[in-house]
Amino acid sequence: MYGKVFTQSCGHCSNESDWYLAAITTWFTLFFIPIIPMSTERYLICSICKDEKELTKEEFNYWHEIIDLNKSREEGNITEEEYKQKTDDLKSDYFNS
Repeated sequence: MYGKVFTQSCGHCSNESDWYLAAITTWFTLFFIPIIPMSTERYLICSICKDEKELTKEEFNYWHEIIDLNKSREEGNITEEEYKQKTDDLKSDYFNS
């Protein structure tokens, strides 16, 4: 798992829960050694019931940037104002493209 993306109500378990970003890669192995990545599935996962929503690569990249901003805010590297501006810019770029 990459990290917490947001907190919201889960449509499956109806709990207010944290949602996390995750990716699962299937590898071609040779003598139990992973050699070549064959496929990658990307998900948002409910922390309570483990319900998942599959994401496209673009959606995954968008949410990954949000995680980076969340971490920067939590560590005090950016102010609330900078955080809001950057997330608004990301949303604008993502939803208008």
